[in-house]
Amino acid sequence: MILDPSGQEDPVRAIAFIDTGAHTTIINPKILSPSMWLPHQQEFRVANSGSLTIKLKSKPIRIELFPGCHITTEVLGSTAPGKDLILGWDSYYAFKKKFDIFIEPHGLKWKSLFKAFTSIPRLFAIEGLIPQEFTKIKEKLTEISCADSHTEFLQKCNNPLWLNSEFFKMLTKNPPQWTNRQTEAIRSLKTEVQKLPPLKIPSTGTRILQTDASDKYWGAILF
Repeated sequence: MILDPSGQEDPVRAIAFIDTGAHTTIINPKILSPSMWLPHQQEFRVANSGSLTIKLKSKPIRIELFPGCHITTEVLGSTAPGKDLILGWDSYYAFKKKFDIFIEPHGLKWKSLFKAFTSIPRLFAIEGLIPQEFTKIKEKLTEISCADSHTEFLQKCNNPLWLNSEFFKMLTKNPPQWTNRQTEAIRSLKTEVQKLPPLKIPSTGTRILQTDASDKYWGAILF
């Protein structure tokens, strides 16, 4: 419920979009009469890294969420598709501080009163498909693209990266010069690793990671 505190305008019912990520409350200018708006200039950075220019600011209005639960504030004016009122963090903080309202998973709560949320359909919701068809698509994607182990991945991947000739061309482009310094470093590394204990699986109990390695103790070094 949106009210004009001066009493000159009639109450207006609006559909509110609760957005705790929005800093400021914004109302569609068409919701209020033209006499309630004042010129205003303010820039915002939006989620897609673009900018939003606000050119209107309201006179003080009263926003009422429940009977007796209302605040008086100024709001910005801008259009938002399908939304009358974007209730930003500024308004929620004012309601929380004054009336101790709660945002719950399924709606707003104040004392014994509850106002349920209405879900908004996803932009790319799957429509026109019966459940069986969707299940078949999901199973096909899982069969072709998903693997639970490295062995299963190799069976499904016909073109592993290490067999891609273009990948090797990319690696060998402008390679660093190999000198005696690198050769000595490799020799020293081989000498040092001989002193280290072998890699091993410590037990046959529960492990954090699933591997294709043998359960027996093993050790390896690659050059």
